[in-house]
Amino acid sequence: MMANSIWVSSTEKFLIEALLKRVRQGERAENGFKKAVWAQVVAELNAKFKEVLPKPITVMQAKNKEVILKCEFEIVRKIRSNSGFGWDEFKGIPTVPALVWQEYTAVHKEAGKYRHKGLPHYELLEELFSGVAASGRFARTGEIESAAERDQVVLEIELGTGELGARGLEQDGEVTGSQPEHELEII
Repeated sequence: MMANSIWVSSTEKFLIEALLKRVRQGERAENGFKKAVWAQVVAELNAKFKEVLPKPITVMQAKNKEVILKCEFEIVRKIRSNSGFGWDEFKGIPTVPALVWQEYTAVHKEAGKYRHKGLPHYELLEELFSGVAASGRFARTGEIESAAERDQVVLEIELGTGELGARGLEQDGEVTGSQPEHELEII
């Protein structure tokens, strides 16, 4: 049985690959995946990991994980696209002098954890999220100013509080309120 966290490398990768399969099949609408797609993905995930999961993963937990992965992807994508940085493809980490990294993370605190530890499954996430930009009043773009703000976003998602909770994300395994609204624009 897995430890307390349901999201370990194997479950994360399965979720990403299952969503990516749907993207390749043209099953992602302009505003994201439809309820039926999420239900299929979660059913496959639970069937694959039923022996090791402490309890079945819910659709809301999977959706929440997608939001977190997109935020993390955006942080690493910005690091990789920084013109002053190199990139170690094997390790998946930036190659930059310590002083330059220190200056960058003074402004982009959320990037700090990626200095010596890359983002697993980056290439899959790039295919999944490239070309999709959030817009609209409930959009979350991945523009997180600090590690504290990112932690707050994650906490709101997990607890169903704040702006995200007011839209009905999961709280203690129960779905509350209305479903979240997403407006996505293909760029």
